[in-house]
Amino acid sequence: MKSIEVTYDVAKWNSETGRWEDGEAGARLDFLDDYIVGELQATLSAKAKQRYKPTSWHTLLDFLSKLEELRGRSFSPGSIKTIEVISEGAPTLYCGR
Repeated sequence: MKSIEVTYDVAKWNSETGRWEDGEAGARLDFLDDYIVGELQATLSAKAKQRYKPTSWHTLLDFLSKLEELRGRSFSPGSIKTIEVISEGAPTLYCGR
């Protein structure tokens, strides 16, 4: 089991200025199976070259979208920047685009 830290872009509506403000956000997901983490990293590394996106990727996008909705922000599915694997007692593995 592993933990990952995902960073991505978000936007928040500013009612004072009447504009969307861009920013960066992150979420930590714990207790993921090793093969799911591998799928997520491979999908991010492949970028647009990979047509097939595993179910775990779509599940991650859906989760982040709902999380940011609860936070009052907008998440763009194409905005994931990094997926860092956080292993206890082991070096951190990094995957970014």
